[in-house]
Parts: sequence; C-alpha cells; structure tokens
Amino acid sequence: MRFRTRKIGVMADIEQMFHQVRVCEKNRDSLRFLWRDLDETKRPNEYKMTVHVFGAVDSPCCVNYALQRAAVDQQGKFSEDAINAVRCNFYMDELLASKQSSHEATGLAKDLIGILATGGFRLTKWMSNSREVLAAIPSSEVACDIIHLDRKELPQERALRVKWCAEQDLLSLEPVKGVFPNTKRGILSATSSVFDSLGSAVPYVVKAKLIIQELWRRNIDWDNKLPDDILQKWQSWKVGLKDSRTIMIPRWYGFHRNECQHVLLHVFCDASEIAYGAVAYFRTVTRGCINASFVISKTRLAPIKGLTVPRLELQAAVMASRLKSKGAFHLLELAGRKELVLIGLNGKAKGRFA
Repeated sequence: MRFRTRKIGVMADIEQMFHQVRVCEKNRDSLRFLWRDLDETKRPNEYKMTVHVFGAVDSPCCVNYALQRAAVDQQGKFSEDAINAVRCNFYMDELLASKQSSHEATGLAKDLIGILATGGFRLTKWMSNSREVLAAIPSSEVACDIIHLDRKELPQERALRVKWCAEQDLLSLEPVKGVFPNTKRGILSATSSVFDSLGSAVPYVVKAKLIIQELWRRNIDWDNKLPDDILQKWQSWKVGLKDSRTIMIPRWYGFHRNECQHVLLHVFCDASEIAYGAVAYFRTVTRGCINASFVISKTRLAPIKGLTVPRLELQAAVMASRLKSKGAFHLLELAGRKELVLIGLNGKAKGRFA
C-alpha cells in the first residue's frame, strides 16, 4: 500500500542479500555440510558456510538486522527520507517506494545506493515508471535496457509477486501456470497459486473456496473423483483462471494531499449465509471532480457449522475494522485527514469514526 501512495514508483533488489552477511565464527557449526566429488570411494569433505544461506531459520532475522544497522550507522550522513525508506520500504531484499516527483525519486535512489553500499549491499535491478529516474541510475544497475528508453515501452516487472506494468503504471495478477487435476487437492492448489495481496480478485477466488468447502461438507477425499455438479463449477472456474491476469488496478491512488479539497476512506462490509467481506476505497474531491480509488479487500467463508446472519454481519464489521488497523487508515494521514466511514453494501453509513 505504501508503494501506491505517490505518483512515481521505484523498485529495486539487493543482489545476493543473504550472502553479504557473515555468520559469527562460533555459530558456523550449525551450517556444516558434507561434499563429495564424483568419486564415491573418497571420503567426503566437511565444510562450513561463512555467510548466511537461504533456508536457514535465523537468516532472515540476521540479514534484516544488518540492513537496518547500515541505516542506523549512516544517520545524519544521508537524508532522513532515505533512512526511513530503509526502515519501512524494504521487504526482505526488495525495495518498493514511491515519491511525488522524478526529482525526489532520483534523490532517494542515489541516497539508498550510498547507504546500502556502506553495509556491503548492492542495490540493483532498478525499475520505475519515470524514465528520468532510470536515466539517472547507472545503466549496469537498471532492470531494463536504457539505451532506447525514449523509443521502447518500459517492461513489466514483479513487485512482491504482483505484476507491475511500469509503462501504464498498473498492477495485475501474475498468470497462473500449471495443470490442476479435477480433485480437491487440485482445486486447493489452484486457489493457493493465485497470489493476490491486495484482494483485487477476491470475488473470483471466493468461488473456488466455496467449492472446496462443499467438498469438505460432503466428506470427499483429496484425490477422489469430483461429483458432476461440482465438476461443472470447477471447470467453469478454471476457464476464468486464464483471464485473471486481465484484472488490473492503478498502482497510484491518483491524488496528492496538497491538491485535494476533501479525502475520505470508505470501508464497505456486508455478509450473507455463505460468505462475508470488506473492501476499502479512497474517495477524493479535487477541483470539484470526485475520484474513487480501490485500496484493499478481503473475504472469508461462513463456517460450515453455520452462524446467524446478524453474527456474520458483525464478523464483517470486525474485518472492516481490521483492514483499517492493518494499514489502510494510516494512508489517510497522507492527505491530512483522520476520518473513517463504515458503510454497508446498501450504501447506508453504519458508523463514522475519528
């Protein structure tokens, strides 16, 4: 959600992040391994990893500490904006940030390269929806060919497993690859393969979850043949799976706090006997024009044991409140407002909170 707050998006990746952080010598025994050449008659050699490796339980914590420490050590030597970006805008080895202008984004990129270099990290694979930003970064560190930036479209890149089309500045779902069998196991695998962190495709994904719930209700085993009625629904869902990539939303919310006359965060929530959910939108008024921007949504199925509709309505309200608590509400502070409106799907306000 932070990646969507401002007009110019920037993304980068730390090259071989885990291998840049050494393991204390007294702890290297936990990373011992045997290695033998092709000759199986020889006794295998014993080695110890001197750097952190992907897959070790402690690696993410240790490596993230080293990254944060690099920012702390450079406090006062670089801009406070860049220091805060290290603290808040890195998701393991991936940077996702946004600025209102190309000039601000370029300054941020250069400061981040400098801060991380002092800690032994190399920021590479830079991508932005601004050609000015890409042109200001060394060509060896950019994810695309910058020689023909004026003539070629900017490529599509993955941002936390969500596809970012930098040229149109749109976010879309990654195309799902693989063959899924017509079993409960196959349905669960297909549903899990749709990575949708913002919930832009939840009206579609919830249909597959309902199929899985029905299979549990009928006590059908993981690899058993599907009943004809469920098979028909499943086949229809799989056909739509190919079109899931067509679901696109703008990366930028489309407003800046200095330009808006009025900003509200509207959270819609409702429930039925089969499922309940909530969705958040920004509503902005700029020079008399009203604009709505999708923020995030989430759904859950009603339990198999069953709850009353009023109870499910309350569950939907709780979900709406949690959407606010998890991050949507703090984005409203960017616009200088602190007001939340809770609205039912019938359009009537259920509550207004400051």
